[in-house]
Amino acid sequence: MKKLVVIGLLLLTVFAGCTTSEDVTSIKASEAIRRLDAAESMVLVIGISTCSACKEYKPVVREIVKNYGVQIFYVELDSDVKTDVNSLIEKYLVEARWTPTTYIFKNGVLVESKTGAIKYSMLKDWLQLNDIIE
Repeated sequence: MKKLVVIGLLLLTVFAGCTTSEDVTSIKASEAIRRLDAAESMVLVIGISTCSACKEYKPVVREIVKNYGVQIFYVELDSDVKTDVNSLIEKYLVEARWTPTTYIFKNGVLVESKTGAIKYSMLKDWLQLNDIIE
């Protein structure tokens, strides 16, 4: 009986490690700064919880993540520490004027950004153009 439990736990661990996320990865501004300081490449979306365009855009981003297996990070500005948000904007998102805004960083350097609730086909084409998805 013990062997079956151990085998079951091992199988569960293996299969749990093989799952892929089909959702946007929510992170804090401090985590985004840490990743960009470490020269990571990433797609980052900033939004605000009360923003209607952000609410409209999130399902589009979710669908891209689900269909292409790409990791997209999301920082909700009004749910975060104000000093961290200000640091992120000052250091990496100088162009931040509206939400939602989607940023593409390669090796910690801003390559491109798009403002607004981008439609699925436009987001897909833009990410393909920037070699984020195939």
